[in-house]
Amino acid sequence: AEQYEWDFTLAEAHWKRALALDPRHSRARAQRALWSYFRNALSAVEALAEARRAVDDDPLNSWVVAMHSYMLGLGGRHEESLVDAERASGLDPESFFGQWNLLRAHAAIGRFDHAIALAPTILAESGRHQWVLGLLAWIHGQAGHLAAARAVRAEMEGRSRHEFVTPFWLATAAAAAGLPDEAIRQAERAVAEHDPLILWSRVTPFWETVRELPGFEDVVRPVWS
Repeated sequence: AEQYEWDFTLAEAHWKRALALDPRHSRARAQRALWSYFRNALSAVEALAEARRAVDDDPLNSWVVAMHSYMLGLGGRHEESLVDAERASGLDPESFFGQWNLLRAHAAIGRFDHAIALAPTILAESGRHQWVLGLLAWIHGQAGHLAAARAVRAEMEGRSRHEFVTPFWLATAAAAAGLPDEAIRQAERAVAEHDPLILWSRVTPFWETVRELPGFEDVVRPVWS
């Protein structure tokens, strides 16, 4: 209902019902907090409080701690976010999301070289997962490594010819590589194909450059209308 149909009223009813049935379902609470923040149903403060409650209910759950770290980062509390990212990674070193979020947290405070140094391990362990490649392209773009960003984008574009690569991450990589026309085209695809990550579009740091492109609001208007 939320991520594919954009029926946010129905989605909120489902979230509330799920948490009424099991108030300590930490994964549901953390997931609702993050996605509700992205679609502006919860403020950053409210979403962070919900994510914190999820951690309090399930303090040894690496995924939940990583989600709290992610929400801290979205709220601009990057140093605290990195502390939680490291704790989540330590709780479960084999968690994909924990490792991905650790990469993100280092980059968010400007530790680009450290984040880039961590990337080969998670790329190898995840089969060069598109979430890692998209994040890595963004990191290179933030660091001013245009050639490296373009190389990552080229890998993603090549793979998209014979396997699914989400247009959200293709748009992220294109923007990082300095290819605005390609970035807006992929944003249009993300809307047309109901890419769930299009719900991140208005607030995610990964799309700061995409949001500055002419026509961006027209592209995403169908999601929010």
